[in-house]
Amino acid sequence: MSELAFFAQVVARSTVRGLDCSSTPDQVTAWLGDYGENLRGDLMWRDYGLVEFTWERPSRKEPWQGCRFTVQCHRLEHGPTPVPTFAGLRTALAELDYEGK
Repeated sequence: MSELAFFAQVVARSTVRGLDCSSTPDQVTAWLGDYGENLRGDLMWRDYGLVEFTWERPSRKEPWQGCRFTVQCHRLEHGPTPVPTFAGLRTALAELDYEGK
């Protein structure tokens, strides 16, 4: 799958490999593997390279609850693949019959 097709699927489905904001840290790590972790009080985010997931919790006694994930497409500019354009993304989304919300 091309990077552009990957980004289009993320936008159209609001998931990454079936993972979404409700996924637990263990579920995400099981699918995406190694990560860098940042903890700041009751906020945690993990960097899996191209994707970052963020969780929060009301207190240290509570489990982590997902709040968002982001896909860092700008990181592709440091590799062999060109960064996708919005025009390309719109075309890929149209091919998926995605009209947006």
